[in-house]
Amino acid sequence: MFPGVQRVHVLKPLRVSILFGIAVVSACNGDTSSSPGASGSDAGPSSDGGGTSGEAASNPGRLGPCGDITPATNHAPFEAIRRLATTRDEVRILVYGQSISQQTWWMQVRDWLKTTYPSGNLVMESHARGACSSECLVGREAWFTDGLTENRLPSDVYAWNPHLILFNVYGGDEDYEYIAKGFVQGCSAFKDHPIATAQCRADQTFPNYRPPEVLLQTDHRLPASYPLTPDADNLKMHNEVFIPDLAKRLNVSWADVWTKWGAYLDTHGRDPSAFLEDGLHLNDRGNVLMASLVEQDLCYKPLP
Repeated sequence: MFPGVQRVHVLKPLRVSILFGIAVVSACNGDTSSSPGASGSDAGPSSDGGGTSGEAASNPGRLGPCGDITPATNHAPFEAIRRLATTRDEVRILVYGQSISQQTWWMQVRDWLKTTYPSGNLVMESHARGACSSECLVGREAWFTDGLTENRLPSDVYAWNPHLILFNVYGGDEDYEYIAKGFVQGCSAFKDHPIATAQCRADQTFPNYRPPEVLLQTDHRLPASYPLTPDADNLKMHNEVFIPDLAKRLNVSWADVWTKWGAYLDTHGRDPSAFLEDGLHLNDRGNVLMASLVEQDLCYKPLP
């Protein structure tokens, strides 16, 4: 039923069109005549409910500061992205979490960043660990791959010294918070963790680690969380209350993937399973949608 998916640039904030077996002509040059989905129901919603922004809205033949992406409005532009846009300094971006953060959306984001900021010096990697929840990453539980129970942040994060972290993981809120604090505070964040294996060992300290900027990504929507039911109250609280509140307390940023994904489904009447390969992991369409949403948080648009 869905023979193919292609990514198309459209003059819409959410840069995604799900086209089934239809040839796409990019709208980057202002030509959308061969893209039936570009101006129709498959063009995605903006972060503020619809429409294009600024210069692109007033002159559809021109694009805004990040092409067809409307910047997220719930946080200021990242300093790392400013340097990527305006200097030739190396900018290191780390994608971290579990299997969702290993999927191809992050490579699409990397390619978009390189295209959007062609003079920048981007180094972007994923150090995510499949099937390693927050309890596993923090060292409360063993990772099935190597059987070790240890805090993974020193080797995955501190040793690499990123300027910006994109983070999403499943698991309990307690260890999620420890991890987020660990990004900001380093090993000192785990000194009061009740599990000894979550505390950094002497050989896991990296004194040259500098706290990076952090983007906490809320979850994409699953059949269990769209439409919302009382059974999904914990997921709703985690994504709509816990993560935004934690971001505020730690003075970091958060990406509202949860709300925007739901708004996209609302607008287009799609079953969330259409974007998933197994009820959880993203298929090709889901990776395109995820990349398009995260890109909104990585647009450098100087504040007025």
